[in-house]
Amino acid sequence: MSDSSGGAPAQCATADVADAADAACEAALADLELEVALGAVLDADGAAARDGLRAAVAEARERRPPPVARAWGGLGRPDFGALAAADPRLKPYVAIDSQGRARIDFSDGAATRALVAALLRAAFAVEWWVPAGALVPPVPSRVEYLDVVARLLAQVAPEGVSVGGGAETLAPPFSPPTILDVGVGANAIYCLLAAARGWRAVGLDAARAALAGAAANLSRNPALAPRITLRACPSPDFAAVGILPHGLRAGDPVVAACVCNPPFFESASARAATARASSDYGGTPAETVCVGGEVAFVGRLVEESEEFKEKIVWFSAMLGRKASLSTLKRSLAALDPAPSIRVVEMRAGGGRTARWVLAWTWWARAARRRTHEAT
Repeated sequence: MSDSSGGAPAQCATADVADAADAACEAALADLELEVALGAVLDADGAAARDGLRAAVAEARERRPPPVARAWGGLGRPDFGALAAADPRLKPYVAIDSQGRARIDFSDGAATRALVAALLRAAFAVEWWVPAGALVPPVPSRVEYLDVVARLLAQVAPEGVSVGGGAETLAPPFSPPTILDVGVGANAIYCLLAAARGWRAVGLDAARAALAGAAANLSRNPALAPRITLRACPSPDFAAVGILPHGLRAGDPVVAACVCNPPFFESASARAATARASSDYGGTPAETVCVGGEVAFVGRLVEESEEFKEKIVWFSAMLGRKASLSTLKRSLAALDPAPSIRVVEMRAGGGRTARWVLAWTWWARAARRRTHEAT
């Protein structure tokens, strides 16, 4: 495809670019990323335009103070006051209580969105935003999920793949893992956090609005964007068109892990009936509701995983209901041969809300068989 952004890269790539010009670069880059996610192939001019826009946005980012680096593992409780002092987007939503502690009203959707944006910038150097109403992902649980994936890959991973460092620190023949995020959403949180770890990621979604938001978040992070690929599923009707076939392409490396934060609710009325007044993390119907809820969505992944067991090492999903585990484990046990199954309970930040990562693989059985044959 041809570059439709004209001279935008040259105009943007200056040391004194204004905020408005920064935003124009991000918007132009997001348009290109979205077109590619929807199936367009960049010609030489289009690829050069994207590289130029990424360089321009990266230059603008470098003028900001560097974030504080963190070790991967427990995120810990954030200091709302310090975050607000460093990020003006959060400042209007932080109040000081009678004991002098900084507080945030988690029932305010705008406050939770600003908090996530400030936290991702401070802790991971990730620039992030989503439109009002889109799902605002609680960061600790997303970080913990990827930590679970890292532990799984430390047990079984594709040959030559290491989770011990990013692409810049690994020497051949080792390479970083690739994850497939099923339902990337506008927030693209798993892809961005994976890329921040030095991993590669593929984000799959059926909603054009979600892909547009994800593409915008890629455009805000030109240093991470080359590690992330967005792909479109042709329809949200996964029962008709499937899920996994649209996330994989011929020539792709073996996917180390498939991650998924499935739609939790069976219907819009179920979502409305159980909505918590104490917190507002939003979510569009496409992000939060599907017929049959998380059991149906993950059940489809279970069905399709047999076909792709040679191309994906670990299949996984983060479940919101413990009752879902028994149904899905029965479905996995019914496969022939049955995969190895792992269940990890998460309570990010020591909170009261539990989530469960259900993971399964056929590679663990193959690895044990090879070890037995070698002895």
